[in-house]
Amino acid sequence: MLMYPKTFVTLALVAIGFIGAPGVQNFSTGQPAAMEKRVSTLETAVAELQASNLSLQATVTSLTTASVIADKSDVTATPEPDIKLSDASSEEQSVSTKAPVPLDASPEDAISSAMVGDASPSIPTSNSDTYQVSVLRQQESGVWLIVRNNSGETINNINVDVVARDAKGTMLAVGGASGFVPVIIAPGQISIGHIGFGSAKLPKDVDYEYDVKVYMGSDSDLLKELQIIEHSFIENRIVGIVQNPTSKTVLAPMVNLFCFDADGNFLARDGSVMSNVDPKSTEPFQIEYPENCPTYLLYASGF
Repeated sequence: MLMYPKTFVTLALVAIGFIGAPGVQNFSTGQPAAMEKRVSTLETAVAELQASNLSLQATVTSLTTASVIADKSDVTATPEPDIKLSDASSEEQSVSTKAPVPLDASPEDAISSAMVGDASPSIPTSNSDTYQVSVLRQQESGVWLIVRNNSGETINNINVDVVARDAKGTMLAVGGASGFVPVIIAPGQISIGHIGFGSAKLPKDVDYEYDVKVYMGSDSDLLKELQIIEHSFIENRIVGIVQNPTSKTVLAPMVNLFCFDADGNFLARDGSVMSNVDPKSTEPFQIEYPENCPTYLLYASGF
């Protein structure tokens, strides 16, 4: 602990007039009021000296501690990397670091686990498009499309706007759809949807332009996926059970039946509406199975 030299304290007391210079009598006035005033002044001065002493001690202690830490760090510390913070949010940084799906990703991995069945759809090899759109089946007044998620992020509720043009580039019709399924599409997976063009009659050599919009993440606020936990064939029907894994009732649920030929080419889709499915509960379903449906995929969802 630091101590003030006796000479310094004596000079301080002389300065406030409490201790006289050599040969001078203390309390020379002899008046109680004057003495009380001097005592009060002394107490104030002593308190200030003590405070200064404590402050000085704290400063010296702090400097000593810092010196010790510095000495130790010179010997044992490992230099920290030079990290520069970005203005982007952590979420944006996370998104930017995820790699896209490799171009040679396996087609077998493109089918969501929410789809069940024995079909092996013919899926286009992934290209460099973030959301790759390909034609599944051309129709006179519409087109079945497949969208492949080539990004490194899970997406949901795909919406595609389409412009149809003839071989000369003349606009023929426009259409759009947001009911692509599966609803939740992990990296590398596909979703299927239909675009209708109303009364327009399109030529076979039509060209399409696509504008794809998606929601990010695996939590859908629009369509909700149901899990098909059981299904089997009974005569010409498929019967099964779906389960609602969410915490909300799924309204107007539908089971979709996608038919493919033996080579994996898309043929058609059928569907069957069920009763609403309460949270964490199950619901049975039944759907007629067409004769011209060599292989199939089932998928269930609702609002």
